[in-house]
Amino acid sequence: MGDEREEIRRRLNLVDLVSQRVSLQGPKQGKWKGLCPFHDDKNPSFEVNPSIGRYHCWACGEKGDIFSWVMKTRNVEFREALEILAREAGVELEAYKGPTRSERLALEDAMEHAKRFFEAELKRSEAARKYCADRGLDESTLSAWEIGYAPDVGDALAGSLRKEKFELRRCKELFLVEEDASGGYYDKFRGRLMFPIRDEHGKLVAFGGRVLGDGHPKYINSSDTPLYRKSHVLYGMHRAKAAIAKEQQAVLVEGYLDVIACHRAGLETAVASLGTALATEQAKLLGRWCRQAVILYDADEAGKKAADRAADILQEAGLEVRIALMPPGEDPDTLLRTQGAAAVVAAAKGGLKPLAHRIGQLVARSDPHEEAFWSEAFSILAAWRSPLELDEMVVRLAPLYPHTKDPTINQKSIRTGVNEARRQRARDAGRTP
Repeated sequence: MGDEREEIRRRLNLVDLVSQRVSLQGPKQGKWKGLCPFHDDKNPSFEVNPSIGRYHCWACGEKGDIFSWVMKTRNVEFREALEILAREAGVELEAYKGPTRSERLALEDAMEHAKRFFEAELKRSEAARKYCADRGLDESTLSAWEIGYAPDVGDALAGSLRKEKFELRRCKELFLVEEDASGGYYDKFRGRLMFPIRDEHGKLVAFGGRVLGDGHPKYINSSDTPLYRKSHVLYGMHRAKAAIAKEQQAVLVEGYLDVIACHRAGLETAVASLGTALATEQAKLLGRWCRQAVILYDADEAGKKAADRAADILQEAGLEVRIALMPPGEDPDTLLRTQGAAAVVAAAKGGLKPLAHRIGQLVARSDPHEEAFWSEAFSILAAWRSPLELDEMVVRLAPLYPHTKDPTINQKSIRTGVNEARRQRARDAGRTP
């Protein structure tokens, strides 16, 4: 692949590529200049150096080569950027491990057939339609989100796929059917409301199935398949990406119905991870479309812990983060049905920075007059990377410090405790602070 990259760089001119989007002036001393496309540039601060094949904005710091340019301006991952540029350069890429184009089209056809099957079955099932009505899912919502139903029959989908000449062996790879001991096939999803999962480009790649009522497991989600890597996809991203790019903010919720409820309420930047905790690649996907993420999870203990983990991952990906937990006992779906759209939108407004959220949770569950409170507070603060947020929190915590009433002395004492916690972290890590 290294040789392919170099051949693409040799055949394509970065100035020509950038000029498709940016009006460049030059060359002057071998460099071209223009207004940076990555920020609101008033004076030309964006520079392209064709001799080394690099661009750089001296104002916002964006920089890269021909591949990063395509990734950032077209919101794609590296492999897709490589394929785009290879086509433009006329470079034949080495064989890519995965299905061939014809195999992929056959798999995509099987997925589309399954989606149409589930949609048709929803129209036939009174129980499923009643469940949808009880959840406030009207006809326009069912149609917009392509919601269907997997009948509680052993091989209904398998039989339909077989009738249409799809290879059930390959459909097993798509998590649509499973093979029994006799070599027959039965449906993977049964008795469930079905949510098609599309990637950010709108391609159907997976399904999620929710049991009607309170059965267990509540959700069954597609595992990774030749079309799908769940750590790379966010539910609703194909519908939300335009609003996310416009607002430069995404709202991250916990489930399919929560995403749909947010969009119905007018909060069209909502997306969700898929049955698992937020993954690094999902955070990077958001980072290609916006600068800030609002985490809108349930206010129970599991939701609070998940919000803290998601905040860490999003910050590592370079996003600003706010945590705006739901009112106790509510999620976007229930809140929309009980209090209306305005309540859902209000829940996502504001929120706290992750450090303020963690300290707030500590204050809520522990007593500042106890040493255990300060031991945990020092540990949280010692791990924090933002000096500005740390300074703000020290000032806010000073009135709670129990040993004196002088805020200046208290701030100094808190900083001493934080520094000691840092030294302890260094000792625990086996290195010198």
